[in-house]
Amino acid sequence: MSQLECEKLYLGYENKTIVENLNFKINAGDYVCIVGENGSGKSTLINSILGLSPIVDGKIYFGELTFFHNSGMATFDPPE
Repeated sequence: MSQLECEKLYLGYENKTIVENLNFKINAGDYVCIVGENGSGKSTLINSILGLSPIVDGKIYFGELTFFHNSGMATFDPPE
């Protein structure tokens, strides 16, 4: 099971989408480097993962927990 997974993630701010359809998984022990030009969404991605910026659409999984966009609100979906 991955520690962090983003599925069909859309990110943005001020009514502008800057990241579209982002999909990735990070497993325990993985090393990750986020690289891109200015304004490409690096900080927005990190802020969204930390819950500091809203998700336009898609899901973020933290192990068994799901953080997702639902009717304009970001919420946690507890495991069953």
